[in-house]
Amino acid sequence: MPIYEYVCATCGETLEAIQAVSAPPLEWHEGCGGKLQRVASVAATRVTGGSGSTDPSHTSMLRFQENQRIAADKKKRTGR
Repeated sequence: MPIYEYVCATCGETLEAIQAVSAPPLEWHEGCGGKLQRVASVAATRVTGGSGSTDPSHTSMLRFQENQRIAADKKKRTGR
């Protein structure tokens, strides 16, 4: 089953869901109740450097970290 990526329009949190291709998209974020939008995501791959260590600068990881930071900042400001 594929992994779909969603972004919450209210809090900005990014989440992933393992769903059948025939399953309807998720609509609401369980955390804050905001509307979810499915976004295009990078294919799952493991990026390694010459030493075999995982590269933390892969674009999908950077995007995930930025979305987490935005969600945390918004939560601090709004209290939700």
